Amino acid sequence: MLAGHQLGGGDGRPEQGGHDRPQHRGRRGRHLDLTSGRHRRALGEHVLDRLAQAHPGITFSFDDERASGRGYYSGAGFEIRATTAAGEDLDLGDGGFTTWSADLLSNAKERLLISGLGVERLCGRFGRQ
Repeated sequence: MLAGHQLGGGDGRPEQGGHDRPQHRGRRGRHLDLTSGRHRRALGEHVLDRLAQAHPGITFSFDDERASGRGYYSGAGFEIRATTAAGEDLDLGDGGFTTWSADLLSNAKERLLISGLGVERLCGRFGRQ
């Protein structure tokens, strides 16, 4: 999401007002494999590897230590993080698969991928004044 919606120009300097642009700071997409490893290879090859090729300035990895999202998401989840020039680590968004639509429709074949992005935080920390 950050790679597709970068703020500011591409000269590598902070915007006026001292705000950082996330494309020149540490950006990470961390992923949860909640399938006890059954889908880890497929998630790596078909999701993480493709994202890494398309966005070489971003680190994509599995985060087996992440506690948030477990019990809420099923199958797989992700989070988007960025680091400011001052070294502040920010959580910008997350998402994953849920069973909501399958439960609502009584149909185990239903899939629902949800996500949220802290647009105010993103613009407040990395946008123009």
